[in-house]
Amino acid sequence: MLLNSSINMLADDIMRDIGFYYIVGHESPIKLGSYTRSPADFKTLTSIYTNIYDFFDHLDDEDLKPIQGSAESIAHDLYKVLINHIMAVSEEDMLHVKVIVDSGNPVEGLIYHNLSTMEFIQLVPTNTYDNVDILITTLDVFPDYESRDKYPDDLIVIPWNSTAVRTDYIYLLVRLYQLYTQKLQDNVEKNNSHLHI
Repeated sequence: MLLNSSINMLADDIMRDIGFYYIVGHESPIKLGSYTRSPADFKTLTSIYTNIYDFFDHLDDEDLKPIQGSAESIAHDLYKVLINHIMAVSEEDMLHVKVIVDSGNPVEGLIYHNLSTMEFIQLVPTNTYDNVDILITTLDVFPDYESRDKYPDDLIVIPWNSTAVRTDYIYLLVRLYQLYTQKLQDNVEKNNSHLHI
């Protein structure tokens, strides 16, 4: 039942996306703007993007020209949809993030909301110490020496300002993505080294 629901949602997302470009594409081809990453960046991540792009770029039916003219944007959108269905993040690759803010600070909700949009982030409870990769905190001095001993040696502490604006949150998510890709790379190298022993 859950699988059928997930497949139906995926199909709806795909049809909605292609329908949008079919309707709007009659006006002019829609290309990705400078607000996002280059399509070449996605091609290096996986063949999924390339396959989607090639399929829509090589449509030769005259009625489908609006879609063909928007192949880049469609591939970008569908890549983001499909990658979540096809490639789940393994537990060992997840970034375990702990958030500690001043009592009653309204920024806590904003941090949690932003972190919940990233599929590679697992939020850990405040009473967790041993499985924490990153600590985001609004406290001026943290962790103190006594608390620091409870955490892993390679803990990354990100101080957070209560007056942070939208661009600060964007930079935070970019930094977390960079840390995630670094953890992925480290895990790949570690797994490869075990294979050669």
